[in-house]
Amino acid sequence: MKTATLHGRAEPRLLQRAVEAAARCMAELGLERTTMDDIARLSGISRATLYRRFANREAVFEATLQHYSRPFEEQATRIVTGPESFILRMENLISWAVTHSPTNPILMHFFNQASPTTETLFSNVFRERISKILLPAIESCKAQGMLSAQLDPQELLDWLISQLVWLISKGPWEPADLKARLNLFVLPVLAYQDRPQVSTTEPRSLEERLATLEGRLLEVQQMLGGLCANS
Repeated sequence: MKTATLHGRAEPRLLQRAVEAAARCMAELGLERTTMDDIARLSGISRATLYRRFANREAVFEATLQHYSRPFEEQATRIVTGPESFILRMENLISWAVTHSPTNPILMHFFNQASPTTETLFSNVFRERISKILLPAIESCKAQGMLSAQLDPQELLDWLISQLVWLISKGPWEPADLKARLNLFVLPVLAYQDRPQVSTTEPRSLEERLATLEGRLLEVQQMLGGLCANS
């Protein structure tokens, strides 16, 4: 999205002024009503200079989301790379993110103002950056045998992001309610993926294989029954 970049010490200062002005415009006008002229006026940057740095207002919004989500990403990375088990790291990450996201007003604009602009920006920035944090952890745990060998890391990643987005969008949560929700709908799925895998180096009898399949089917039925009962 970026066009020609300014050089020297002026570039960071210009970027800072632009994202701060864009943040004010989001708060006062909303994303859809904000224009490049609004950002130029509030930032004190000429319209021509603004367009030399950013192709359009979406590029300014993207830079703004990146700027204000950086502390979120740093803490998320610390949690995900911790020494705990995979399931505990995911629980800590989701709990922290759901609790602290409302304190970031810029981030909440993208959760609370549904529009084609916010959906595109969310996909291009938030989802991409969270993926860069979570996907290596998932792949590492799978390589270490902590997750099922049949697991599709991208599928689990998409599911985790969808749960995180839903929980943030439905907040704020009372701590007890959030813990109950995680215990009922999120952690059981992660626990299933996190359990030790049965070695297949030795051939198993038909009865053992059938028993395994029946057990998995029962787990799926119980999970679906719980979802229906709580829908």
